[in-house]
Amino acid sequence: MHAPIEKTHPIQQPTQRVKKPIPVKDVFTGSVPNYNKPVSKIPSISGYFIQVGATAKSFPDKNFLTKIKRAGFDYIVHGVTVKGKHIKKVLVGPYSTRDGAQNALGSVKANINPSAYIYRIK
Repeated sequence: MHAPIEKTHPIQQPTQRVKKPIPVKDVFTGSVPNYNKPVSKIPSISGYFIQVGATAKSFPDKNFLTKIKRAGFDYIVHGVTVKGKHIKKVLVGPYSTRDGAQNALGSVKANINPSAYIYRIK
């Protein structure tokens, strides 16, 4: 007689627990982004702006950005490369014409940065 055949069971792989990411609040709005929302295409940026600052840091100072909003202006952070170094320019605007930017320049200089100047993105 033959020895009885032992039944073998497939080796079960341990199940991995998938940790859900902890939602991170937007530092400016305080809201949690909706990651399930479809991403819209980012429009190209062009027009006249008023440059109020520039930094090589990972992001401009939050207090400075708050100052811009409190003064009643919208802004963007525009990345450029200058002499091989990545710079983030803080720009107020956009304005559709140079005259529009020129009209706002006095208020921007008085309330945000006296060294502000007009900057055009084509």
